[in-house]
Amino acid sequence: MEKKRGATKGEGEGEGKDEPWQSKPRNFLKRLAASEGLPEGCQDRQSLPDLIKGILKVERVESGRVSCSFPVEPTIVNRYRTLHGGAVATVTGMLAAACVETVAGKQEEFFLGETSISYLYAARLHDEVKAEACVTKRGRSIVFCCVELRTKGSEKLCYTARLTFYPVPAAKI
Repeated sequence: MEKKRGATKGEGEGEGKDEPWQSKPRNFLKRLAASEGLPEGCQDRQSLPDLIKGILKVERVESGRVSCSFPVEPTIVNRYRTLHGGAVATVTGMLAAACVETVAGKQEEFFLGETSISYLYAARLHDEVKAEACVTKRGRSIVFCCVELRTKGSEKLCYTARLTFYPVPAAKI
């Protein structure tokens, strides 16, 4: 029986040995993976948000607008020494949620329903990044936010995100 392309281990012959078409992507993924374990304290479920909270410096909070800055530290970079995509997503989510809080009523609760992030330019290790979030539109129940991350100094746009928040449905008892 000939092993089919796309078959998983256990299907067909040649178990345990990669086909030629499997070895190239597998080696690529091995090169990307970190060879050392995670640093102590990074095993916690909330470690990335805690790392981000520890470096964010709030600069301005207004109705519908939040801005802050942070340095690109070794704890939030990838193997290429640029800002990790997960850190970008965490920062944009946190800032957009804070932005929604500035326009939401006291009885309103929202949850993040959609996120779209464009990675335009990589912020490098030791760069200072300025992040600005603003509410772009607020309907009766939906809030749309935009977040931009730029390098300080050059003001080069690195990342842009569009986020949509929906109201938390009321429980019917």
